[in-house]
Amino acid sequence: MSSDDSRIYTLSDFYPENTIYFYGFPAGESLHFFNLVPLEKEEIVAARPFVCSGDKMQVVCYPSAVDHEVRELLTEHLHVSLLSSDKIITLPPDLHTIPDKKDRNLVMQKALLEITKNGKFIMAQPFIDEDLNSHYLIDSKITIAMNDKIKRSLWVPEKYLPESYQKFSCGKDFAADNTIPPLPCVVKVSSSSAGDGVRICFTKEEFEIAKKDFSKLKVKIMTEKFIHAVHNLGIQIGIPYDNGEPQIIGFSQQFVDAEGNYLGGVIDPSKKISIIEKITKILRNEILPNVRKLGWFGIGGIDILVDKDDNIYLIDPNFRMTAFTSFIFLNKNKQFNRSLISFMGDFEGSKDDFIKKVVPIAQNDNDDSLLKVVALTKRKNSFGINAGIFFNGQKDLYKTCNYLASLGLKGRTLEKILHSKSLTL
Repeated sequence: MSSDDSRIYTLSDFYPENTIYFYGFPAGESLHFFNLVPLEKEEIVAARPFVCSGDKMQVVCYPSAVDHEVRELLTEHLHVSLLSSDKIITLPPDLHTIPDKKDRNLVMQKALLEITKNGKFIMAQPFIDEDLNSHYLIDSKITIAMNDKIKRSLWVPEKYLPESYQKFSCGKDFAADNTIPPLPCVVKVSSSSAGDGVRICFTKEEFEIAKKDFSKLKVKIMTEKFIHAVHNLGIQIGIPYDNGEPQIIGFSQQFVDAEGNYLGGVIDPSKKISIIEKITKILRNEILPNVRKLGWFGIGGIDILVDKDDNIYLIDPNFRMTAFTSFIFLNKNKQFNRSLISFMGDFEGSKDDFIKKVVPIAQNDNDDSLLKVVALTKRKNSFGINAGIFFNGQKDLYKTCNYLASLGLKGRTLEKILHSKSLTL
């Protein structure tokens, strides 16, 4: 890839022309994946590629993301540059009416079989389906293995992995085991979405709660050493399909609460972290070549912890778009120059309500905007919104979040910021 600063970086740089991309996941629990994200949130997630996909690929989304009011709000009022309509492929409109997750997965698999093409399809966490297999651009087994935390040693040298304590084939085996690993420890479902399968246990009581909560899961579970981190980073990597040089596109700092639970990502364009240079060298020389040899390419995220002695630990692989990919691309393309924290939530009200309350604080061409919107969906009288909250220091963040809440915006990150007395930014 060119080093020309004037160029625009997109997902299209890393995939063959006419790739069909779906930022989607199987619902509920399958034999290889655990996902508790509700469908209304999945609809916003699938719309994130619109702002960074480029013009050489197609994107699969839900109907709620292409509602005419949504397109009008984004393009005419918020001045967001979106993927053209002819590059968008829409899933069936009745998916949200199917309450059973297994049934919904079956309907989605059938739909994807009809709307995708042989050898062109990328799904964030693919279904294992005999009929769909020929449609995938990358073998589904490769993508699934790359996203399996237990299999990190396939491509990560042992010195960059936290010490592993236990591995279990399922939640039943985990719950039946009477061994307590050194505390604090981290309990992880081997492959999951949005932090659903991760528990940090500081006490025996918390460890027992994790055992109880995960006891019925059919997916693999592991425990490993808890790393006391001074840096908690999400590194965005890109491996071009055409054997071009692997790229470190950017990074976010992971935003956690006092217990270490992930709440979102922070980008601070002005902040320089010296350890990034060392991480970049390790990724380019020791890790990404292994990933390419295993047959994977495209856009992905790697979560990394750095302790007080500058030891580097790769804790979670996300070989797909992540919650912060859109923001990292926008920052790479110099579309904002202020600190922001990722936010996903809801706004209840009509289009006119949205124009009155949200638009004035979220216009792309307004340097005083409080929000950087990357995705929007509509369901009845409610809008789902994925945005970055601009802030300048912790006090300013509290003030801004209070104001957003007063306008009727709701979301987990907002609630955690407003109710926590101890946040790590």
